[in-house]
Amino acid sequence: MARDQWSRIEIRNIARLEKVAVESFIDVTQRAVTMSPIDKALFANNWFTEINGITSKTTNVTDRTGSARLSEAEAEAFRMKIGDSVSFANALPYAIPIERGHSEQAKNGIVKVVSSEWQYIVNDAVRGIE
Repeated sequence: MARDQWSRIEIRNIARLEKVAVESFIDVTQRAVTMSPIDKALFANNWFTEINGITSKTTNVTDRTGSARLSEAEAEAFRMKIGDSVSFANALPYAIPIERGHSEQAKNGIVKVVSSEWQYIVNDAVRGIE
């Protein structure tokens, strides 16, 4: 195979890997937001990410649909590149009790459930590649 053919294959594969990463990340965020207990919707709107760092961001947004958080997460996802690390967290003080099942709306936690679905999420994203 000629060098330019290998270059095209490499570029195509990197694009595919990035697409899987982006779609998987967006799916994880959607699941976390929609699984979050909804009282005033503060918890659902406090799922944040940080590329190549650790996040401790919080917000006072109480959008019951979570659409603002999901839009921000999608924009963040498209900044990811192969080799980046991504942290995903909810830094509200009651996040750990919720994760440990102290909420009737999230008896099994959120991160625990979403992480158990990780392989399915990635496989689904891979199947969606053209």
